[in-house]
Amino acid sequence: MAQAALNGVFLALTLIPLASEFFPKKYEASTTVRVAAGMTKPGEGGQSTGGFVPNIALFDPNGGRLGFMSGFGAGKVGDGKYQDIKIPHIDPHNNRPAEYMSLSSSGTDAICIAYLGITWADGSNFKFFGDTGQQCNKPWYPSNLPVPLPANPNYKPSCFWIDQPDSGSSGLPAGVSFHVTDFGTSTARAYAYQVDQKTMCESKPRLKFWENVKMNELQCVPIFDPVLPYDSADGTDPEDKSLLYVEGKRGCDPGPGEQVSPGALQQLRRYTTGRLRNPTYGVPNLKRDLDLDVEAPTKRVPAKRRIGDFCNDGRIVVSDDSSHSARELCESPSSMGPDFYHTVEQLYCDMCSKHLYPVCTEIVTNDCFNKDTQKVVPKPGLQERAPEKKYDTLVDWTTSSR
Repeated sequence: MAQAALNGVFLALTLIPLASEFFPKKYEASTTVRVAAGMTKPGEGGQSTGGFVPNIALFDPNGGRLGFMSGFGAGKVGDGKYQDIKIPHIDPHNNRPAEYMSLSSSGTDAICIAYLGITWADGSNFKFFGDTGQQCNKPWYPSNLPVPLPANPNYKPSCFWIDQPDSGSSGLPAGVSFHVTDFGTSTARAYAYQVDQKTMCESKPRLKFWENVKMNELQCVPIFDPVLPYDSADGTDPEDKSLLYVEGKRGCDPGPGEQVSPGALQQLRRYTTGRLRNPTYGVPNLKRDLDLDVEAPTKRVPAKRRIGDFCNDGRIVVSDDSSHSARELCESPSSMGPDFYHTVEQLYCDMCSKHLYPVCTEIVTNDCFNKDTQKVVPKPGLQERAPEKKYDTLVDWTTSSR
């Protein structure tokens, strides 16, 4: 199953056309982004309430600020759901392509992004899948969101987690930035990512997961400068790989982790009434308060919702899908999320200890997972070492639940 997942990643990154319904609508002088959540962090009662709609920033080929939209006040994206976010360009007559993009957490509810469907102002479509997080050893988890590729109609991308570093979940990236045209436009380059993941994961202008910094829609990201000289025949990277492993240059300020000055904030948000609390651009709610921007600390959540408790939040996920694997999940050092039981593999992964257990049978009676009681049966004399977990919520991803 792990090899099948790897093949799925390659298929997702290649130039395979998707149905038009996969992408959001086209709008004049705007870029629209469909954000799909594979999973979100549950609330205090153990039930997931969805993750906050992320902040989105757009940049033209020169790294200039093209447009941005805060996720604050835009609601939440539920597990297995998506939301289309329209980002009007700052210049209402500007149809330039959003060649670079950033996505960042807008609040204290972590969200696991399964895919982005991107529609430029000229109608061009691009896709960005959550598998990139898994490939680059960033926090990830399976998703149950089907993306019907012609070569793999059952393909379900994994998702990557983002959350603000001061929200009680330190350790998750605050966001991600990427070169849009480096994903889904060249089959040869996608294959090269599989052969040498460094060409994708260690090229800062191409793909960067921003860790241990605050990030929002007002911050600018690095771009390739000079522009990469792709192979004109198949779109592969230049032979000189040193051109990939660069810090990149920014076409605007500030960068991730840097604060926006009050004056720059007012200019960016186009305050036209003279009142600092009435922005007219880049926010879904025009009454958004200034003190909720990057300069102000975000409200902390209780300690019980920190990153170490994602694996102990009262949920167990049960799946029989060939896109999923309890073994792959347990053997990955970067996977994170609820405990997972695969009914076909007959394996259970305790995500806190990353211990893989077989399902109990008439022959295997201890050091195994009892699927009926949903408890681990320890070896004789080692009862105190068995994980004591109680599941309040069963997340059913099996075929019978569809």
